[in-house]
Amino acid sequence: MDKPIEYNRRAEDKINLPGKTVSLNYFGNDPSLDYAHKVMAESQERLEKIFTSVPVGILVIDAENHQIVDANPKALEMIGGRIEKVLGNVCHHFVCPSEKGQCPITDNNRHIDNSERKLLTLDGKTIPILKTVAMVGIGGRKHIIESFLDISDLKRTKQKLLESEKRYRDIFDNVSDMVHLISPDGFICYSNPAWEHVLGYSREEMTHFNITDIIAEQYRKSFMSTVARLSAKQKPGLVETVFMAKDGREVPVEGNINFQKENEVLTGIHLVWRDITARKNEEKQMELLNRKLEDMVEEKNRQLQDAQIKLLRAEKMATISGMAHGTAHELNNPVSGILCAVQVLRESKQLLLNDKETIKAAQWLEAIERAATRCVKIVNDLNVFSDHEKTTFLKTDIRHVMNKAAENLTEELLERRITLMHRPSPPLHKIDADPWQIEKLLTNVLHNATRAVPDGGRIEVELSLLNEIDAPKSVRISLRDNGCGIPKANLSKIFDPFFTTWAIEKGTGLGLTVCYGIIKRHHGDMDVFSEEGVGTEVVITLPCQQPDL
Repeated sequence: MDKPIEYNRRAEDKINLPGKTVSLNYFGNDPSLDYAHKVMAESQERLEKIFTSVPVGILVIDAENHQIVDANPKALEMIGGRIEKVLGNVCHHFVCPSEKGQCPITDNNRHIDNSERKLLTLDGKTIPILKTVAMVGIGGRKHIIESFLDISDLKRTKQKLLESEKRYRDIFDNVSDMVHLISPDGFICYSNPAWEHVLGYSREEMTHFNITDIIAEQYRKSFMSTVARLSAKQKPGLVETVFMAKDGREVPVEGNINFQKENEVLTGIHLVWRDITARKNEEKQMELLNRKLEDMVEEKNRQLQDAQIKLLRAEKMATISGMAHGTAHELNNPVSGILCAVQVLRESKQLLLNDKETIKAAQWLEAIERAATRCVKIVNDLNVFSDHEKTTFLKTDIRHVMNKAAENLTEELLERRITLMHRPSPPLHKIDADPWQIEKLLTNVLHNATRAVPDGGRIEVELSLLNEIDAPKSVRISLRDNGCGIPKANLSKIFDPFFTTWAIEKGTGLGLTVCYGIIKRHHGDMDVFSEEGVGTEVVITLPCQQPDL
């Protein structure tokens, strides 16, 4: 720095200026000189305060020998030494890493203004700085004024920002969710690699798309309506839609929408989409499972109701069975006597048939005989129903018995053009059964079917083997017709004795009652499914082997 100006107040005062000395005798009594001295002192004081208090390191270096001639407190703090350890040292390899003769300013004529450099400290460390260098003349010599700012915190912050940006970039590039930013008019500004993985579009292709271009056409209106609603509320939200992949696949997605605004003006929309194909498939699977479970519950309820109905029927039939046997026993002897009497009377009147009264009496005898014969049939049916019919179990070919039952109705089937269709069935084992009773059972059921179907109707017979894990091996006989069906209100009564919807002369109402008794003696089961106006199906199940044999 220039040597401070020296002066005195005597008449012979002199001012030492660079290169010469000027006498101030002539100005000795000039009042303005005092003011000049005062201004110069104040200016020097201000400069000194700035130099010592500025938060920027400042070094003054002789440009010729590169010795440090002055340093402010901040520079000393950054270098890590007191002023006597700093002044007089050559800057090379002391505070500057440049080699001697390679000074960027004096040797390479470079201009340094707010450039990143390194400052060496006395303890061997390096501090990143932002340096500005100026060349000035002081005391007739060139000096380098270096000012520098410690940017260690800035560098650390910058490094953290770079690391953070890298982390977020890694997340952005590797996250499985599809992320993009769209402009206010809907065009895609950028997108992450997940789009290519999920939909097959490259980033370059995505930049040419409007968001609606990748939404399946049938979902576009709903999507735009949801976006408009969320935008009006100025709130983020979720939206579901379906994207069209490059290969034509439909990809269901769920997205989170955030609106980017500046000064209340929409500048962009951030969207994060997740492929929910797996979730949708699981929902469909769950829906199917729920429906299946509901069907199972419904079927179990139906089975429970059927079991309750069968239990009530069994209790009722057990009660009626005892009454039926007693009734049959009481009716059997009188009816037999009536038939014998009719026979005796008929024989006694045979020689007098030319008499009108005798002929009329013979007609009455025939009517009495028919009524008595009907009673005999009822008695026999009651005996079959009431478990007092003798049952002889033999190894029985159920298919053969079915064919014999059908032969019993051949004439009626041909006369009314009714088709009896035997559906193909697997080979069946012989079962333990009373063939006569089973034939009677099947004949009764077939007879009911022929009366229910119209002329030209159809009856289907299907035999199958049931081999369930939790049940004994059984034979299943299904007889299905396309007749008039049974009213729902009558289904619970069809096994009751003497219940019939036919005319009296067409039956006694004991057909299905007798069938029920035969089924129970064979430890089987019988179900009737009917829909009025559609038809009826009778399902008979018989065990292959009787448990008490």
